[in-house]
Amino acid sequence: MKHLTTLLLITVLFCTSCSIYHINSDQQVFLEDRNANRDPQEIEVLESVSRAHKVLGTIVLNTERNEDMYSILWRMKKEAVVMGGDAITNLKVNSTGFWEKVPFKKLTANAYIRANFTVDVVAYE
Repeated sequence: MKHLTTLLLITVLFCTSCSIYHINSDQQVFLEDRNANRDPQEIEVLESVSRAHKVLGTIVLNTERNEDMYSILWRMKKEAVVMGGDAITNLKVNSTGFWEKVPFKKLTANAYIRANFTVDVVAYE
């Protein structure tokens, strides 16, 4: 019975698909007249910014590589609202931790499990 309970616990732990993420922001410019209660849907996702703007800082989200992009961008938009940004831009993705140091990485291609997603937060002038 004890072995069955242990096996059941291990099975439950391996079969649950919880998504653990960590978000970190580095704000270099603080704007006082920004509303931090805005809706994250108002934050634009841009490949490049064509308007006059200030870079407020960066956001780094560490999560599972197979996390859907909508969820990743939503979390980043919520953090951009707190920072007072109008848009996020310059999205970069890279592997992290153990998977970055695997010596046979070229053979495994995208075999890493965790990834860092980094964006710049900008405010229009």
